[in-house]
Amino acid sequence: MILHTLLLLAGPPSPAGEVTKRFQAFIAAHPALSADCSLSGWHGAGKGEITVRHGSSPGTKADWQSTVGSEKYRFVTDGEMGIDILPNDATYDRLPTIARPYPGGRLTVPYGFPYPLVAGTTPFQASLTNTTYSKKGDVDQLVLTIHTSQGDTVITGDFGTDGRLLRYDAAKGATGKLKHEIVEFSNFKFGAQAIASNFNTNPPIGFSAFAFDMPPDILLGTSDVPAVKLHGAKSTTLAKLADQPRVLVAFVDDPIPDGLLKSLNRLEAKTPVVAVALDSAAVKVGKLPLYRTSEAGFDQAGIRATPQFYLLEKGKVIQAWSGYLKATAPKFEAEVLSYLAKG
Repeated sequence: MILHTLLLLAGPPSPAGEVTKRFQAFIAAHPALSADCSLSGWHGAGKGEITVRHGSSPGTKADWQSTVGSEKYRFVTDGEMGIDILPNDATYDRLPTIARPYPGGRLTVPYGFPYPLVAGTTPFQASLTNTTYSKKGDVDQLVLTIHTSQGDTVITGDFGTDGRLLRYDAAKGATGKLKHEIVEFSNFKFGAQAIASNFNTNPPIGFSAFAFDMPPDILLGTSDVPAVKLHGAKSTTLAKLADQPRVLVAFVDDPIPDGLLKSLNRLEAKTPVVAVALDSAAVKVGKLPLYRTSEAGFDQAGIRATPQFYLLEKGKVIQAWSGYLKATAPKFEAEVLSYLAKG
């Protein structure tokens, strides 16, 4: 996992640039792939297997399992949520992976995780003079060396003639005393022949949470409404819905509280009302427009519990409410109408 955040700079020169381009072309040609992994280095020797789905919606999916000595580890991401699992300890930890499809590292630092295969790019800054290229038989080798006051980092990648990554060595430490973390790839399989995975990020039954999922932050009135993807009669985003004089958006789930639909219908006579539910929710909202989104969409919209309501105006949040009781419906409706009157 050492130095996995190094990124490929645009337009590296040949021949190193040609090697990185072939690797990226290899990934693009095989969006569904799996490989066996042989692990070795400072932490010991072990084995693992990786299954990856690139170019899928909502994002890269990955399923990684490894065994080093008696230690077992698994990381799965469905492109939105990631889960680290320690089978020996019956412990798991979940974190969103919208920014990058890699382990969050809150539970443990994964040893030998195959970052380049998951990222689909190589972390070699081939346009820098401290990257060297050499040919060893049918293998193209790139070596990136960085010297700092805190020590050295040496990243080595071996690539086959078709661009596939054969070996990845990330080393860091004092000169002459580098700690290596090596992954060797074999038995590549593609498409339907790749190792199967449903990329399930649900907590395993009988396992304990390292930490519960943090509730999302409610949207602030000072910030622009995020472009949460919504689909229904047509596809849109929450930001586009908010880009109008006024709209009340009700985030709902099954079951819908008694009386809520009647309240929303009465409010619809004064302002547009839209309902948003999870993809899997069995909700019915009558004649109200209904859009759906994912759990990650709910998180992005700051939904802590349902029902939750946002009154939106020209891309901003005017007011928010959480929860609904039939007995207090008149008060809720009056508050919404009071904000409409201020417009």
